[in-house]
Amino acid sequence: MEKITRYIKIFTLAGAILGTLNAANEISTQSETVIQEKKSRITKVERRDLKFMFQEEKLARDVYSALGEIWEHHSFFKIQKAEQSHMNALKRLMKRYRVRIPIDENSVGQFADKNLQKRYDRLIDKGSASLKAALKVAIFIEKTDIDDLKKRRKRTHRYIRRTYDRLLHESRRHLKRFKQALKKIEDGGGNDNAP
Repeated sequence: MEKITRYIKIFTLAGAILGTLNAANEISTQSETVIQEKKSRITKVERRDLKFMFQEEKLARDVYSALGEIWEHHSFFKIQKAEQSHMNALKRLMKRYRVRIPIDENSVGQFADKNLQKRYDRLIDKGSASLKAALKVAIFIEKTDIDDLKKRRKRTHRYIRRTYDRLLHESRRHLKRFKQALKKIEDGGGNDNAP
């Protein structure tokens, strides 16, 4: 009888422990759900910024692609691929936060933002004049991208800011590369013939 009483106590204790663990697990699951919901909520400004930055990275990719075709300069081809990876990083964020991508990324030279469309057309025109002009266009694009990322990183939360920071780091590297290529031409070490 003593053994039976002991087993009943053990089973009762085990049941109480399991009940406590299940309750704790349920609270943990609810907390994770709340955290996930908070992560998926972003402001209208953050949504607008993601859409804009996606298009700005697309502008860089499309301009570098076009200028690379005209000038056959390795910097344009290499950095064009990096700009595609920037677009992919922003697409992942947009998917996570359920932000609609504003334009088909495969529509080269096409933008939903009218100002970016005008900028693209103007930059292609300028960059077509000479390799030197094309590299100056690339420097302008990277400087603008850096300024826009700095501005937008200040008004978002850490999950988006982390991506913006990586893009900032890469844009600084691109800027340095384009400046070096331009300096090489200005110092007489590169070709600046018209197309």
